[in-house]
Amino acid sequence: MVRGDPVCRKEDCSQYDIGLVFKEISSKFGPGQAQVHRECVETSGDQTLQHHLRTAPRNATHISKTFQNEMITTVGAVIVNNLSQEIRDSKYFSIMSDKAADISNKENLSVVIRFLDSTKTVREEFVGFYLCEDGTTGAATKDLIIGAVVDLGLSMDDCHGQCYDGAGNMSGRLNGASSLIRAEHDKAIYVHCMNHRLNLCIADTCQLPLVSNIMDVVRKLSEFFDNSPKRQQHLINKIRLLMPAANHFVLVNVCRTRWIERIDGMDRIVELLHPVVATLEDISVNRNGPNDGSNWNQNSRNDAQALINAITFPFIITVVIVRHILDLTRPLTLRLQKKAMDLLKAKEEIVLLKAALRGMQTDLNTRHHALYEEAVALATSVSVEPSRPRIIQRQVYRNNAPAPTPEDSH
Repeated sequence: MVRGDPVCRKEDCSQYDIGLVFKEISSKFGPGQAQVHRECVETSGDQTLQHHLRTAPRNATHISKTFQNEMITTVGAVIVNNLSQEIRDSKYFSIMSDKAADISNKENLSVVIRFLDSTKTVREEFVGFYLCEDGTTGAATKDLIIGAVVDLGLSMDDCHGQCYDGAGNMSGRLNGASSLIRAEHDKAIYVHCMNHRLNLCIADTCQLPLVSNIMDVVRKLSEFFDNSPKRQQHLINKIRLLMPAANHFVLVNVCRTRWIERIDGMDRIVELLHPVVATLEDISVNRNGPNDGSNWNQNSRNDAQALINAITFPFIITVVIVRHILDLTRPLTLRLQKKAMDLLKAKEEIVLLKAALRGMQTDLNTRHHALYEEAVALATSVSVEPSRPRIIQRQVYRNNAPAPTPEDSH
């Protein structure tokens, strides 16, 4: 699993996950929940519950937070027991795990059990978060994982697989959690998460300074609007004004490890570049929105101008090209996260992606011309002229060869 990724994806959530989530959040219910619950029931249209609330004694309405917490805890325990029984019936299982920091910056270990149920369907079930109180070393992580399995009433002797990311404390040959677990249970074969490996491969290919720079600018653009409701609202107003048919109104932050988020971030910046630049121009010159009578502070104005200066033609054409290439990896990235994916299917998908990339290489001039035309159209919408990078005597960070036209240069 990729560090920082939520292990329980929305499309994977099952009846078991809901009970566990309720169990986690139930302790946060404060005073007044009973009244909120009563109002929800009274407006729900459920005649039986409405009759119960009107006629039941005050000490038997069963809507207090204490009763709700007890009920959720009981339901959660039943769900976990049922899940544990299903896994025991299937006998063999694999473990998937990853660490993620919560809002208080404490590391938590998420644990998922993968097994084949009685209908011969591959299941991946989230079983809980475990606070890393003893640190994040391989030995501490091993103890947490084995403890989670034992808590479910399972035997590690029936564990036939482990899947983690490539961090040293998880995959280390000597002291990684996977090696320590396999030293005690030799059937638990470790497999490096395929989607994480794809992310690492793409990361290694994105070491060009131009690519690193545009990733940084896209991240700063999303953070510029995310960190200020006032700026975000002004951007929304611009989108509605300049793109009335738009379906998106928020930029996507480019996560450092989830490349599917980077693909979405590139797609969104290309789609909304015109209103984004228009909003930055308004802020940089202290021009107010139609429904805002206040001024922009000096820091906002300076940051907006710096971002405008970063949106050059090299930035635009690099965004267009990187977006196109990353879009080719989207199907593989999504399929590698599916529960039914195995090694043979993963290999087939990788072969298809390599064939698509080789197809680009054989028709490189035509593909590049199409992408260049797209970049020119996008640059024209934000009043940026196609240009060639200047030629200097010595350059080591980018192409420095002379070219007759901007298209040849890029």
